[in-house]
Amino acid sequence: MLNENTSRVVSALADFLSKSKDEITERWLLSVRQTPDIPSANTLSDEKLIDHFPMVLTTLCDALRVLDIESVRTELNGCARAHGHLRWQHKYKLRELVREADLARRILLLEYVTAFGSQNPEFLDEVKNKSKQVIHRFFNELTIASAEQFSEDSEREIRRYSEELKTANQRLNDIDQSRLRLTRTLSHELKNILTSANLAVVLLRKGPEEAQRQKIMAMLLRNLSDMNGLVEQLLNYSVLIAGHEQINIDRFNPSEVCEELAISFGPVTESKGLELKVDCESSLCDVSCDRLKVKQIAANLLSNAIKYTPKGSINLRIGRHDEQMWVIEVKDTGVGIDSENIDRIFEEFHRAGVSSDIHGAGLGLAITKRLTELLDGRITVSSEVGVGSRFEVLLPIEAKD
Repeated sequence: MLNENTSRVVSALADFLSKSKDEITERWLLSVRQTPDIPSANTLSDEKLIDHFPMVLTTLCDALRVLDIESVRTELNGCARAHGHLRWQHKYKLRELVREADLARRILLLEYVTAFGSQNPEFLDEVKNKSKQVIHRFFNELTIASAEQFSEDSEREIRRYSEELKTANQRLNDIDQSRLRLTRTLSHELKNILTSANLAVVLLRKGPEEAQRQKIMAMLLRNLSDMNGLVEQLLNYSVLIAGHEQINIDRFNPSEVCEELAISFGPVTESKGLELKVDCESSLCDVSCDRLKVKQIAANLLSNAIKYTPKGSINLRIGRHDEQMWVIEVKDTGVGIDSENIDRIFEEFHRAGVSSDIHGAGLGLAITKRLTELLDGRITVSSEVGVGSRFEVLLPIEAKD
């Protein structure tokens, strides 16, 4: 039970936040729009982006009035899951969903709780610390429930695309042993990912210290991100083998793609202790091709290089090959590919030298090869075990009409 003075102060804080709800919402909306690592927000209207945010604030205020989230757990869980599902439909990445919640937490604590404290001398350290603990726990629970919804949506998508793949293969009467490995491969990957993710959720439920919570959250996000990657690969692959992929030719400067890839993969390589080197030759300033597919090809090659490179560097080069062709080259200092596997590297579901800490369905390079051929290009690979690998994609400077 709260004593009378504490109850009065925390109720005043809840009322202050409730009255500021519209202002907080606008402040959060602006912050999300201005944050470069939530690019999916740019595809949404203000109404869709705001989504459940006012309801989240209302639920938080109810929890603050009693300094406990147990009384609002049902509302919090329902709101968080609904929000997580919508962000999945909005094609968000998991890290973007988490970043949104973290922005809200920071705005509330650093700006509005601080402002309330400066105006209310009775908001002493004990009550302030308890209020902050409730806010931290509230957003922890919000993030966990949203991530769990992402996980469930991922599983449903994987099952759906697996069925589409099976149907397409039957229709084409081309089911061979490599495709029959799909269920086994995905089952193995999903079991590992979900086991680790579920463990993280259990540990978070026990309310660890902040430093430990950050480590557990990082583990949870990595595993759910791996699951999201599986879904994306299956989606891309099912579209390709069904022959539904469309080519959208446009003129663009490859240096723009270089910059986008450097921004996207820089933090990933850095977190793994790798160096990312990007070189876009100025002599190549204008090509006619499908920009999104070009970016996907380069991203697949970079992801593959990072996955199989425990230390050293990743090099991306985009430049002119000759008068008719231009090149995307990715080199790494990774584990390399032996002669037995190098001829099979572009086969569906084939993964050479798989270890327990490397996830994937073995579709990335198969998709890359199909996309390259779709763009009238060709891809080659050279590699040495223990030294590294080099992938080269050649594409026409002028796409065919």
